[in-house]
Amino acid sequence: MEQQQIDLVKQYLQELRLPEDITHKQRRYLQKQAHKFTIYKDNLYRYNTDNGIIRKVLNKQEAEEIMYSYHQHPLGGHLAYNNTLHEFEMVQELKEQMCDLLATNINHWAHFRFRRPNNTPESVTAYLAAKQIMLKAIIPDYRLYRALTLKIKQKDNWARIVGDSSGTAGICDNRSE
Repeated sequence: MEQQQIDLVKQYLQELRLPEDITHKQRRYLQKQAHKFTIYKDNLYRYNTDNGIIRKVLNKQEAEEIMYSYHQHPLGGHLAYNNTLHEFEMVQELKEQMCDLLATNINHWAHFRFRRPNNTPESVTAYLAAKQIMLKAIIPDYRLYRALTLKIKQKDNWARIVGDSSGTAGICDNRSE
């Protein structure tokens, strides 16, 4: 309902007389509809004579705010569920991107910090152990981030044993049998 119309009905109900400066159409509207409205604590309410439900009369701005909160707000209903899922997917994608970037940078750091291991399991194991010890010192609770640990191993080309003729998964190879 328009604010002007709300004010007109409130004025009519408070004064119990028709304002003189209104149109014929507004006069007819007030005479026919005024019995369906009431004022309580300076708010206009409309009650339905069919089922007895009383509802607060809202102006256009209030109605739009309520529609937003029910439809678009993350905690609202209807479309908000889809919006929340979309935001969750975006956070998951961002987490993956950050994990990739961090793994790449950690491996670059390790390549500057440590000597390249020989192509033997013992040398690669020593390199990975030294890298893990340094990462634990830099990143508290590093071992709790399993996805990051796996991503770092996947992206580190120094952790692969080239020319392994056994055909089985190596110590850092993620192939499963």
